[in-house]
Amino acid sequence: MFVFLSKLLPLFIYPLGLACLLLLVALGLLIWRQVRWAMGAIALALVVIMGSSNGWVAASLIKSLEDQAIALQEATTGLPYPELPNADAIVVLGGGIKAPLPLDPGWIWRRRAIACSMGHGYGRRAKRPCW
Repeated sequence: MFVFLSKLLPLFIYPLGLACLLLLVALGLLIWRQVRWAMGAIALALVVIMGSSNGWVAASLIKSLEDQAIALQEATTGLPYPELPNADAIVVLGGGIKAPLPLDPGWIWRRRAIACSMGHGYGRRAKRPCW
């Protein structure tokens, strides 16, 4: 039960989940004809989305985490946080060199079967046999 709640509850605390929850509350309030409260919930959802997607908010959250990491390292090791060295190289890590394969490997055979059933050849040449 704890694992289920630990995976489900954060979704309603994150900004997008909280905004969706507020919009559902607003929909319920509109059904019960509480227009002023519904408008307040919609406005609060908009403030949550706009505030959390703002660059200043993101930069301040990142800065606070970096400051905590620097203070933790200085407290545990007693050494100041080292500066990163300058380098003349850039390393880009990534993977997507190849195009992703389709999920269903039978799509080629279905495409050939459709082309042949319509009386067309398959491929670049129209007189090419179907199979």
